[in-house]
This record gives sequence, structure tokens and C-alpha cells, in this order.
Amino acid sequence: MFRQFFRSSFTRWKLTRRSPSGYPFLWHSWLHSSCTDYQVTTVGLLSQKWTIHFSLNGISEPQQSSDLIIANVLNLPTLYNVPPETILTEDQVDQVTLKCEKRMQRIPVQYIIGEWDFCELTLKMMPPVFIPRPETEAEIYLSIYLSIYLSIYLSIYLSIYLSMHAY
Repeated sequence: MFRQFFRSSFTRWKLTRRSPSGYPFLWHSWLHSSCTDYQVTTVGLLSQKWTIHFSLNGISEPQQSSDLIIANVLNLPTLYNVPPETILTEDQVDQVTLKCEKRMQRIPVQYIIGEWDFCELTLKMMPPVFIPRPETEAEIYLSIYLSIYLSIYLSIYLSIYLSMHAY
């Protein structure tokens, strides 16, 4: 139902938009065109295009997926400091296209980009390896905090106890 609503509202939106010269944008052909004809060259437009493709095909976390894939092709951890008007080379667009087509097959982003950050470590990801979850990372930090707290508490307690019973 969401998909049908999204398509109909997107169709209405694209028909009402006009370019600065007054001609209607060809959003439909832009959305369904192949990236190999090198129409989309900036980070912002490529991210938008793949986010829409992922959304229409029910891929989870479409914006994050497209941004992580583009950042990986640019050898960056994220697109946070990359201006959307940054122009990509044809080779970079081809790499993004290949990786995004893998994502369209519902392959996890972690396997596509080949690495994932976990507890301040960058882990290499391959299909037989389990993907670390954010909840696990929070539990690890909690257990580290508790172990440090308990070790400090025990050392203070033992020093007090030993000082009382030393004489």
C-alpha cells in the first residue's frame, strides 16, 4: 500500500516540477534510466536516485544504504563532509551501480562494502561472518564499564580491609 501511495504521489510531484528554463523535468526517464549512460554525476543526485530505487523495491534503510555505498566507493567512512554537488567519475558511478545492484538483491550493506565498524574496530565482513549489531556493541560497552567499576570498587574495598586487619 505504501509503495502504491509513494508511486502515485511521486508521479504527481514529478509532473508539477519545471526546470529553470520552464520545461518540465523528465523525472520518470531520470528515475528509470541506467547509470551506465552517465546521466547522474554528482554525489547528491546519485544518492537520491538509489534511495528512490531502494524505497520503491522495499529495501530497508534506503538512504543509509545508498550513502554508505557511495562513501565506500569514495574511500570515506561517511558522506557527512562531502558536498552533494561533488562530481563523480564514470568509473566511480559504475562502481556505485554495481554495488547498488547487489543491494537490490537484498545483500546486506556490510557484505557489499566489505567492512563494518564495531567497538572502535573495523571488521572485515564476508558472507559466512555474522554482522555485529548495535545492541551487542552497547552491551559490550556496558560490560566493560561494569568490569572497570567493579575492579576499582574491589581494589578500594580490599585496601581498606587489609589496612584494618594488617595490625
